[in-house]
This record gives sequence, structure tokens and C-alpha cells, in this order.
Amino acid sequence: MAIRAWMGAALAALLALPAATAEPGGLPREKMLAAAREIDRLVEADLTAAGLQPNAALDDPSFIRRAYLDIAGRVPTAKELADVLAAPASERREALIDRLLESPAYASHLFNWLADLLRVKSRLQNNISGEPYIHFIKESLATNKPWDVFVRELLTASGPAHQRGHGATGYYLRDRGMPEDNMSNTITIFLGTRLECAQCHNHPFDKWTQLQYHEMVAFTGGIRYTDDSLQKTPEGQRLKEMGEAFRAAGKDRKENLEFRAYRKMLQPLEYGISGSGNGLYRLPKDYQYEDAKANQPVKAKAMFGVEVPLAVEIPADRKAPPADKKNPKKAPAIKASDVNSREAYAKWLTAPENPRFTTVIANRLWKRFFGAGVIEPVDNIRETTKPVNPALMKHLETTMIAAGYDLKQFIRVLMNSRSYQREACRKEPSDEQPFRFPGPLLRRMSAEQLWDSMLTLVVPDVDSTLRKPGAAAEAVYADYDRLVNVNPDQLKAQVEMEVLREKDPAKYRELKKKQGDEARALAKNDEKLKGLMEAAKAAKKKGDEEAVAKLRAEIQAMEKGPLLMPDMQAMYGKKTGPANGLARASDLPQPANPGSFLREFGQSDREQIEAAHADSSVPQALALLNGFVDKTILPNAKSAIRQAADAAKAPSDKVVSIFRSVLSRDPSPKEREIWAPDLEKRGEAALRDLIWTLVNTHEFMFVR
Repeated sequence: MAIRAWMGAALAALLALPAATAEPGGLPREKMLAAAREIDRLVEADLTAAGLQPNAALDDPSFIRRAYLDIAGRVPTAKELADVLAAPASERREALIDRLLESPAYASHLFNWLADLLRVKSRLQNNISGEPYIHFIKESLATNKPWDVFVRELLTASGPAHQRGHGATGYYLRDRGMPEDNMSNTITIFLGTRLECAQCHNHPFDKWTQLQYHEMVAFTGGIRYTDDSLQKTPEGQRLKEMGEAFRAAGKDRKENLEFRAYRKMLQPLEYGISGSGNGLYRLPKDYQYEDAKANQPVKAKAMFGVEVPLAVEIPADRKAPPADKKNPKKAPAIKASDVNSREAYAKWLTAPENPRFTTVIANRLWKRFFGAGVIEPVDNIRETTKPVNPALMKHLETTMIAAGYDLKQFIRVLMNSRSYQREACRKEPSDEQPFRFPGPLLRRMSAEQLWDSMLTLVVPDVDSTLRKPGAAAEAVYADYDRLVNVNPDQLKAQVEMEVLREKDPAKYRELKKKQGDEARALAKNDEKLKGLMEAAKAAKKKGDEEAVAKLRAEIQAMEKGPLLMPDMQAMYGKKTGPANGLARASDLPQPANPGSFLREFGQSDREQIEAAHADSSVPQALALLNGFVDKTILPNAKSAIRQAADAAKAPSDKVVSIFRSVLSRDPSPKEREIWAPDLEKRGEAALRDLIWTLVNTHEFMFVR
């Protein structure tokens, strides 16, 4: 009865919220604070003109919670809350913002946002690993790479996808074989404009023509979704000679099992991006407008802004180009010399003079921290689109450029504004009454925020579990290097094994077991190998993928026979995440598996740009009522929240500890009156009831 009464009071309190609910980069502290004050002046002037008032200032505990959720992606612990509150009142907010922005959790949480925006996946098409791409993004965030530099590196990326240092190729490989889709996505993500309608006809609701669409695609003309750089190296030539030997061994290529096995083994070496761009693209065969002809090659041309200088020559067609058998409507590629059109494309798109690039990233980040954009929708800007506050939008653009596209510094400006530090609004924006930012919008936690906040209740010092940016990619890099440097005897032995697997599976399994036994016997008799195996096993247990990959490479170098790494892997345990799978959302597979906690609460499947959602559902309620909370938090006496509560002696102090851990605030006198006697009377059972109740409140679920 006490639980129901308290939950009713908590919900009523939530609904009573006010209606309408260091010196980094190129922007020194004084200018950063001045930019924040200018935001306040522009927002408040707009509110006054509309006859509105700004919301009241947020109290310190609520601000601390909001800052943790928006920067670190999780709620603060009770100790973190107390530490911030212990600082001088005049310094605590700015100091907290600085500390969180410099924490590893900042890059972790911003990655979640970028992964949704860029449709990041751990596994790309044709079994291409997405981990090097993820490594590139995480490393860029960890090193605070400027946004314009980051985007240029994506658009100009080339090289082998699985080799260290070429993770940016994942941007094009995400849309492998679909340059048209990639261009449409690029313009939507970075310029906030939708062009996909113009792929088949002139845009019915905007000014873009089908010809302009294909002129934009021409910037990536000639791109190849394989890496041909290895062929020019001694290692590549050696591998090619090995392949020729396998090919010569069989007359029929389809029946030549040895050659097929060789190709399958070395296929990962071919994944990558080649071609700097020839600046040409052929119009589709069904093109019907008078401004060009069907099948006609067109040169790359920017859709707006400054003209992009490119020395492009259209080659003479000696005969009609052959049709694509798989896609007859698709325009055949044009063979021409590269002219670095992708680099020109990247420079044009990211230039401060580009009328959309700065606007879009500033507007996207504003929406991320305020719940709505100054321009809505953020990804469908047209000539007729007007910001709700034009002066504010202009100031945000100027601030972004002054900061040198330093996202961290731009976020610092937003969060130091009074506008951000006001109580949340419950009123959603509409066409009739545009949202003018009397305070940020009240919004439900994202799936990643909710998951990481749950982990904060379970795992002590949860941020320390974050892996290094490239930890999961280390195995991919090691395998690439292993294949590049494989010796003929090892390759021949492995090819024979692959052929045996297809011809005689039973014998194959028997031989694999024998090889495993031999490897274990070798490990027992070779002290160096034994030490490496033990070290690999320990690293695997800790979840240190980087150390495991390096040790695997050393083990591989000692082997005399075929490539036994799959057997070796079994010798030091199966792959598991840190803390038995209790990893931050950014360290889990991207995206999480269907039916998982993250997917149930709205994590995107990464098929569409920014497809995450915060819609409620029955499975979500069940997951909170009798899922993760019941199975992972409540029965775990060593969980972070239980340890904090156990450190408090009196029942009243335990109540305070739990409230601070879950809701980041002290209980009200009424709440303390309800729960303290209950804890004194029922002990452990009441403690679990209190945790369960608080986690299931709307107050916990929302960024307020």
C-alpha cells in the first residue's frame, strides 16, 4: 500500500512541472561565456516578443543529473552527486561541465548519437567488419577531432578496410555498391537536405532536378569498393603468385576447390575503397527531361554555393555501354582517369562558406541538448525554411565557426547558457505554436541513456569499464596482418583444411581436434608459448581485446603448421564483454540484437538515418517491472547501489542513499516518512521494494 501511495504522489509531482515542461579549441573561456550569454539574450528577447517568460532556473541536483545524462549518457552516482554539491556554488556547474566533457564517458555517449546518425553497424555488407569504422569514429571523438576534418576524412577515405588506419572507409562501405544512396545520405546528414526524390524525377516539393542529383553523384564517380593497393606491394605479388599456383592445379575454375578456398581465405584483403573520383556519372537510360539525354555522361557540379573547379574530360563513347544484368535501369560506369573529385567534393561540402554545413551541425547539436531544433525538421531544410529564431541560428553558426568546428567547445557554450540550465518544458512544439525555448524540452531517456544508467546502479565506477576506442577492432587488424604475411606452407595447409571441410566434414573435425591437441601439447612443452597462452587467457577474461589481439599475433608467429588461430582462440576462452556482458552501450555490438533491452527501448536498427525513438510499449514496461531490475540489480548484493546503501547505517540514511543513486535528489519529508519505517521493519525486502519502485517511476525515465 505504501508503494502505491508513494508512486501516485511521485507521478503527481512530475505532472506538476511547469507547463511548456579549461580553454580548448579556438574559443577561449571569456569568449565561450560571452557566446553563452548571447544565447540567453537572443532567446529571452524572442520570448519577450512572443509574450512568453523563460522557465525558472533549475536547482543544482536536477542540473547535475541533466548534465550527466546529456554528456556522460548516464545518471550520476550518489557519491558523484555529493562531490559536485560540495564544491562552491559559484563554481560547481561550470566545473562539472568541464570535467564531464573531458571524461571518457563524453566520447562514449556522443558515439551513440553519431552511430544513429551515420547508421553504424558492427558488421557491414559481405561480411566486412564495421569495427575499424567504429574505431575511427570513437578515436575521432576521443581526440576531439574538429567536425569539418572528421567529415572530410570520411568523404576522401581510401585503402584496405581491415588494415589499421583506414577505418574511415567504412563510411562508403556502409553503402557498398550504392553511390547514389551514399550521396543522398551524405547530403541529408551533413547539409540537412533531402535529394532522394530527385534520383528518379525532378523533386516535386523542392527546387532540385534529376540532373542536379546525378551531377552530385558524379563527385564519387569511379569509386571502387575494393582495395587495389596491396597488389602493388611485394606481399600482394607473393599472394597473387600463390593463387596462380592453386588456379593452375585445376582445369575447371568452378570445380577447383583449392582455388575457391584460397579466394575465400584472402577475400578480407580485398575489402576497401579505391579511386579518388573521376568526376563523371552517366544518366539513367530512362532519363526523359530536355536538359540532357539518356545515357549521357555528366560532370560533377555542386548543387549550390561556390563552383567547384575540376578538370574533367568526358571520354568519347566508341560503342553503347553494356547494361547491368542485375539492375538494367542502372547507368553503366564510365571509365576515365581520376581527378580527385572526392577531395573537391569534401572541401566544398565542409567549407565555412557552404550555406548549409555549419547550420546543420549547429542545429543538430542544439536539438540534442534542447530537445528541438531552431530549424525543424533538422534534415529537410528548403529554400522556404525559416528558423524559429533567425538571430539565434545565426549566432550558433558564428559560434561554431569561431570554435573551429570543435564540437566539445560548442557543447560547452550551450551548457553554460542560462537557457540550458532552466527547468524543462512539457509542451511539445507544433506548427501552430513553434517552440521558443523557455527551457529544454522534457524528454524520455534514449535507449542508451537508460541502459547506461541501469549499469551505473550495478557496476561500481562504470566509466572505468569503457574499452579503448579500437579494442574490438584489434582482432580485425591482427587477422589482416596475419593474412598479408602468411607463408606458403601455412597457406597451403589451411587451403587443404578448407577443401577437406567441404569434402569430408567428419574427417575435418577429427583433424581439427588433433591439431588442437598438438597445439596444447606444444604449449605445455614450450615455456614461451605457454606464457603467451596464459597471458592471452588472462587478457580475455578481463575483456582486453587489444592485448588479446597482440598476443594472438605472437602465438601465430610461433606456429609451424596451418593457421590454427580458431583452435587457439578456444584455448583461452570464449569472447565475452567486460563485467560479464555489462558493457556500456557504446561497447556493445552495433546495433544491439533484436529483442535486447536497447532495441526494446528504441535503439535504431541502423537502416535509416536517426531512426531511434522514445515511443513507449508494453515490452518496455515488462522489462522494467520484472526484467533487468529484478534479475540484475535487486539480487546483487555487490551492486553499486546496494554498496552505497549498505554503507549508510540508519534506515533514513539508506533511503537518502537510494534516492540519490536513482533520482539524483534527496527524498521529500513525506517520502522519508513512508520509506524509513518500512526499511526498519522489513529490512532487505523493503530495500528491494524501494529500488524497484524508484527505477520504475517516470521521474527516473525522463531527462528533466
